Amino acid sequence: YFNPLKQLLNIGDVIIAVTVTGTQDVPTGVGDTTLATVVSNERITSSESSEEIREIELEIDWPAFESDLGQTIGVLAPGSREFGKEHHFRLYSVADLPARGESGLPRIRICVRRCNYIDEYSGEEYPGVASNFLCDLASGDHLTVTGPYEAAFELPDEPDTTLILIGAGTG
Repeated sequence: YFNPLKQLLNIGDVIIAVTVTGTQDVPTGVGDTTLATVVSNERITSSESSEEIREIELEIDWPAFESDLGQTIGVLAPGSREFGKEHHFRLYSVADLPARGESGLPRIRICVRRCNYIDEYSGEEYPGVASNFLCDLASGDHLTVTGPYEAAFELPDEPDTTLILIGAGTG
């Protein structure tokens, strides 16, 4: 299983839960996989913004799937034969309290930032494989997911404690 470094930072009367991840912690195998169906895929940044961040709601086709805040799910984006990869494995933070849809299947939300990168040798711009795959999905599309990974954030016993939760990543 994926084991990110988890820290609780006390700043005055605010507790910040931070999960820090590193690429060395990504599992070599993806474990059990299941299908998910896109329920919605909405841009949450303004259309004028140069950054595109989308909130994607997924219905997991596995009734026993359980996740919580602070956990991540793995997404298997289609790979490219020219780069020798069948799929690209990326982790995304669960961005909302888990729920169940009308079908009774679990639903989760993830936030994804559309990424591009510049090849340092050629200067060419390339789209990020996983983020562009996810950002381009439409309602009803299917994808393969795995996880969840790591334990959920441990919340304080006092229900009125102010919290700032920072996810492990948007891809």
